[in-house]
Amino acid sequence: MILLDPPTTQVFTQRDVDDAWTVVFNDELDEGSGIGGNIVGVLNALGIPTERRGMDFEEIWVSQSLEFADADGYLYPATKGHYRSEYIYHGGTIIAVDNHSPRHAVGANGKVPRLNRWSDMVWHLWSDICAHTGTDVRSLQYIFHDNIITDSTKSIMEYVGGAGQNALDLPWPGLAFGLDTEEGLALLATPHGVGIAYMIKDHSDVLGMREPTVRIFTIEGEYYMMWDL
Repeated sequence: MILLDPPTTQVFTQRDVDDAWTVVFNDELDEGSGIGGNIVGVLNALGIPTERRGMDFEEIWVSQSLEFADADGYLYPATKGHYRSEYIYHGGTIIAVDNHSPRHAVGANGKVPRLNRWSDMVWHLWSDICAHTGTDVRSLQYIFHDNIITDSTKSIMEYVGGAGQNALDLPWPGLAFGLDTEEGLALLATPHGVGIAYMIKDHSDVLGMREPTVRIFTIEGEYYMMWDL
């Protein structure tokens, strides 16, 4: 059983981002070029657009590289946490590429900014993109975790994937599990699942009641997880 905090009552604004985070929009891809990497074949199989048609795609890096103040105005040093994700908003897809949370960076007793969880940051950016592009925020359907390197998550994936203590070899479409299974709940409890649980729980007023499934697969030895919301 996964024990989560009650749904957050905090409302985050752009000021929460600007006061503590550096935001970089990756414009290295020219218009008309596609999303690179091993995952493009999977996206194509699902019918998710991989060609940049105008403003269909954003890659955003956010880094907690600024000093930040608490509610009393005391300043704290940057945690150096960061999140990097790709947002294919006309395809209802988020790809989590590289994530190191402020909490993980400073430890359980360290000070973190008000906006610090992966689920809150990614939801804020997704909502902001949708608002600026006229996309329905409820269209979010797929969340991928790209090239997972966290040992604890990989061990659970190997176990539920039947590999035991061996490396997982599970080409697409891999294996899918609902949250009514022990395997699905085990994956939800990993660092790459808890953030999904928080996002669905905290924003159920917008997303409605979702019953996600999780799919695990490998590409050229790399581990991937896909949440179908």
